[in-house]
Amino acid sequence: MHALHGDLEAAVETAGVSGKAANQILAILHHASNRIPTYKGARLLGFLASLKTGEFLSLASRKRTFLENFAELLHWNRRSVSSICHLFFEVTCPQERTEAQLPEEMVKQLLMAGKMERNDRVKILVWDLLLKEGDQLARLVSPEDIAFALWLDEPLTRNKLIIFGVRHFGVEKAMQAFWAHASKNGRAIPSNISRQFMELVRAETRMKNRRDILSGIMEGSEFSYEEMDRLWSDHLSSQNRFELIRICLSDSDALSWMKGLKGDREQLAFNFKPAHRGLDAVAAFASRVYAIRAGKQGSAQIF
Repeated sequence: MHALHGDLEAAVETAGVSGKAANQILAILHHASNRIPTYKGARLLGFLASLKTGEFLSLASRKRTFLENFAELLHWNRRSVSSICHLFFEVTCPQERTEAQLPEEMVKQLLMAGKMERNDRVKILVWDLLLKEGDQLARLVSPEDIAFALWLDEPLTRNKLIIFGVRHFGVEKAMQAFWAHASKNGRAIPSNISRQFMELVRAETRMKNRRDILSGIMEGSEFSYEEMDRLWSDHLSSQNRFELIRICLSDSDALSWMKGLKGDREQLAFNFKPAHRGLDAVAAFASRVYAIRAGKQGSAQIF
């Protein structure tokens, strides 16, 4: 065990972190509850060092390894990994921050990599990480920065970028950016992608209208726990499986909206607290589906 700790200490030193920040990073990596394997911790530190020094784009094949390792660790324990990132980039770890966001300087470096990267697979990995930052990313990008999305070969990332653009910049600005990018680069938008874009825009517009209506109802009404339970159960039961996945696994801004709408009330049918990020992602999602089903059954019994 001492040898393993020594490997991490050497990795911290190689990454250029020293003093109190280095000790805190090592404490997080060594903590039993985090269970971060030594080689993954070393890769994490190497990745952060390459971003901070601007060497990331020149890493060739290691870029994908670093990004996949970082994404896995974030999924595993986002708060601990986020704390390490803050200590690495800011030499401090904020006691309170929303949804364990990454430090802004790190997001800026990732954004630069996302703009300049030519390898599509690496580019997709970078943007998948960036999109998890929600509102923080929206402050740092423009619609033009994500206009390339229509030509991505990865449908899931493409759709996430389109929805992000529409949600944060509005339908009109997002459409203008996409069409301008197509005209500037002489690239035709595939007809199937164009139809999909319009469908996503319509779906997002409908969702916003429903959100506004529901928010107005909630602000002007007082509900009992049973009534709250029925409202949410009815809403969830009206969604198809893709919408349920979107609700449960959406980016941080969607969860924060639901938390704000819920307020301080208890809610019986749906657990608004994000599930513990363990290695078994299937079990985490299964627990959410179970909560939804239990909520529907509870509503049926009440009414």
